[in-house]
Amino acid sequence: MTSLDDFVIQDGILTAYRGYGGIVTVPDGVTKIGRYAFAQAGPECVLLPESVTEIGYQAFAQCTSLLRIDLPAGLNKLSIKAFWQCTALKSIVIPEGVTTLNQQLFSGCSRLSQITIPDSVTKIESNAFAQCEQLFEV
Repeated sequence: MTSLDDFVIQDGILTAYRGYGGIVTVPDGVTKIGRYAFAQAGPECVLLPESVTEIGYQAFAQCTSLLRIDLPAGLNKLSIKAFWQCTALKSIVIPEGVTTLNQQLFSGCSRLSQITIPDSVTKIESNAFAQCEQLFEV
């Protein structure tokens, strides 16, 4: 179980996660997951509040235990390499409102086999799905 002590939050931006993993519930009121906030951390599941609108650069990079993350409906920006090398992640649903899948967004997610992309996405940048060996259909 997560506690507020597991997070460093400044002005609505979650800048660091200091917990041990498992199921992580990000507190209500967080509007952005900052750069490297969860990088190399051990959560298996991350539950984001509806207040989150942006996931920053490499926010979940190399979270090799991450099996599931539920992206909130109000999310509109996924930054470069946000889920880079999340090797356990198998599926994800991109919410309506996201317009761009940035460079190397899911690069190295070797077990990613299912992704739902909404009509709002009009641009998929280079290597967004590089080394996603299990992704055969989008």
